[in-house]
Amino acid sequence: SVYALKRGGLRWYLLAGFCAGLSAAVKYIGGISILALVAAHALAGRRRPVHWLLAGIGMSGIGFVIGNPVAVFAFPEFLDGFVRESAYNTARGEGLLPRAFLPLIIQRLPQALGWPLCLLTLAGVGYSAGLVRQREHRAAVLLLWAMAAPYYVVMGMQHEQAMRYIVPVVPILLILAGKLAADWPASASPALARGALAVVVGYSALYTLAGDLAFVRDSRYLARDWVLAHAPAGASIETTVYAPPLPADRYWVTERPINRASVADEMEAANRKSSRGILQRLRAWMAPRPAHAPGSGGTSGYTTWYEQEFRRQGQAMRTFSLGLEGLEERRPDYLIISD
Repeated sequence: SVYALKRGGLRWYLLAGFCAGLSAAVKYIGGISILALVAAHALAGRRRPVHWLLAGIGMSGIGFVIGNPVAVFAFPEFLDGFVRESAYNTARGEGLLPRAFLPLIIQRLPQALGWPLCLLTLAGVGYSAGLVRQREHRAAVLLLWAMAAPYYVVMGMQHEQAMRYIVPVVPILLILAGKLAADWPASASPALARGALAVVVGYSALYTLAGDLAFVRDSRYLARDWVLAHAPAGASIETTVYAPPLPADRYWVTERPINRASVADEMEAANRKSSRGILQRLRAWMAPRPAHAPGSGGTSGYTTWYEQEFRRQGQAMRTFSLGLEGLEERRPDYLIISD
């Protein structure tokens, strides 16, 4: 899309659309990157053939099918799963968490970058607002905003606030921060600018090192190594979710199920949402069956990931006591608790 803006030419439109389609095939939200091509076409500053843009959008469909052929060969199942899983994702955390607009910026962005680099990127966003007034930078800055803003709006509308949701916009924020860092010494004291940037780079390097060490010294791996070194073969071990993998041929491992009661409410809300809209009506027309109940597998026989998990955990909950009495009855030799 950047080349489509700066150089023009049909081939850049086709490549931009094709890559947007591949992105959507990997992760549906990636399809929103086609808006960058639309923005590049609108910001070009001189009239270009509309059929270039239409061809690029058409290539996005080709890229999506190449990366996700099930959308063609099993379209009813694809449409059913897409509608219901999208509705479920928007229903998660509803009524419990606020929309994710502010938490993604206030909580997750500092967690992803560390505070010094986070502040620099936010300052870069503010600096870019001033660059929009300059003709030579306007198109480039607006194109970057067109890459980040639609994604942020879509993810901010949800209630889930995982750090991974902010990561896709980080490269764009870093470009804006880099522009600020490049212009800063010319507009301020060079010594002050270099000192501030040294703090950002130094802290970021240590933050990255600490993150790497946290993965290398993951407590799950340490717990696994301790068990292998101290627990005799044949010992019974009970674990909570996210516990380390243990050899089943050496130990009797029991995984405690998760109480998924809240999932039933989210599934019901998702079912209500998945019955409205144009795609939903198309889905109902292609598979005209009675409305599905939570956990029934949907209209096409496609079972979503959350329905599979709900069934598995629900069956285990009926026969497994999570209370202290159940633990005393099972009396495992070791209990691994993850938090």
